[in-house]
Amino acid sequence: MTNGGAAGAPQARRERSTVRFARFMLSDRARAAKRFSLFGMSCYDNVMSTQLEEAVAVVRRLPPQQQDEIAAAIRALAGEHEAPVALTADEDAALARSEAEADRGMFASDAQVRAAWAKHGL
Repeated sequence: MTNGGAAGAPQARRERSTVRFARFMLSDRARAAKRFSLFGMSCYDNVMSTQLEEAVAVVRRLPPQQQDEIAAAIRALAGEHEAPVALTADEDAALARSEAEADRGMFASDAQVRAAWAKHGL
């Protein structure tokens, strides 16, 4: 039997599952899960923290667009990534200018940052 062939596929799948399980067990999400056994299989009954339940109750009262934005942020924080957003030509050009300035070491001074924060009430 050779490694990497069709016979090796179940082993590779098991190894990937083990890695995903290890990452989960090390994550914050594992703290909010209760482990139990069902017919000899490990299962997780995800329990939401009180703070998260309260936050969801607040979000339910918001308009649908704001709910969608918050849902996207939660998914990103939880590690579920959506497809990248396509930039407009103007946004792409602005990003390229910013990256070029950073490459040249051109950054805002502390005074400029404070002025920008003050402008937005921060």
